[in-house]
Amino acid sequence: MLFGLGVVASLSALTSCKKDEVVPEGPKITFANGTTYTAKAEDTSYTFIVTTDAAGELKEIKVFDVSNSNNETQLGTTITKFSSDIKHTFNQTVNLFETNGKRKTGEVKIKVSVTDKKDQTNSSTFIIKTYETLNMFSARIMSAQFKEGKSSFFSTVNGTVYSAADAKTNSSLIDFAYCYRGVTTDVTYKAIIGAPSDEAIKVGHTNTADFSNWKTYNNTVFKLTKLTTKEFDEITDDFGFYLNKDITETHVFDLKVDNVVAFKTSAGKLGYFKVKAINAGDDTDPKTTLDEIQKNQYGSIEIDVKVQK
Repeated sequence: MLFGLGVVASLSALTSCKKDEVVPEGPKITFANGTTYTAKAEDTSYTFIVTTDAAGELKEIKVFDVSNSNNETQLGTTITKFSSDIKHTFNQTVNLFETNGKRKTGEVKIKVSVTDKKDQTNSSTFIIKTYETLNMFSARIMSAQFKEGKSSFFSTVNGTVYSAADAKTNSSLIDFAYCYRGVTTDVTYKAIIGAPSDEAIKVGHTNTADFSNWKTYNNTVFKLTKLTTKEFDEITDDFGFYLNKDITETHVFDLKVDNVVAFKTSAGKLGYFKVKAINAGDDTDPKTTLDEIQKNQYGSIEIDVKVQK
């Protein structure tokens, strides 16, 4: 009977040893500067540093683009030569453009997969956050200062063109205004888009009800660019927006159809608008004979807008 108990005890001890046995961990992967990077507008690529560390000897390292959850694309060739048997550090460069030349948007996800000679595999993902797509507002019509309703005020936040009454209530949202003015001794104003804080806009809207009593006058700044309408139409994200570093004017004047204007709002959002049409009113509006300047003061401007979200 005692012999039998001894056998049971021995078997129990062996079983206990197996339970306590430590299985070696698979390879470890670390990224030098964390696991995410937010791309700058001027970045065409990004390089991050990877260090792998294995309990046993390294066998291979593979890198995949897993941005498309339905498709893993291996980047480069499989690494099989290492700086040491158990540890290896390397740089991984990621292109931020598609093959068609368009900037990638959203997130670029890169998976690093490491296998040791015990065929234990671990992986870790590095994420590059690229710039987002834009808010795009088409065919926004802003009336000049004498047109009935005076819907002269635009918000880049929601794409709304506000009437004078509604603009006062929502003054914190208004990023720019439209008016049409004449020719002074030194300036040919004509079609003007400017910040609510701008003096030329305030003069143009002298007779606009309650414009002088707004709570907030946002200080948007502008710059007339050399972009073509085709170049404007092809903009799909805000890559390159930060290259416009000298946007300083509080209004742009004497605007023409097909002009493309860069702007920066008080909230720091960058964007462009394109002038699609400048429309004069007609003699039936005020029911009197008008010259060109006066007709346009009863007219409107039509713009397309692309702005950071």
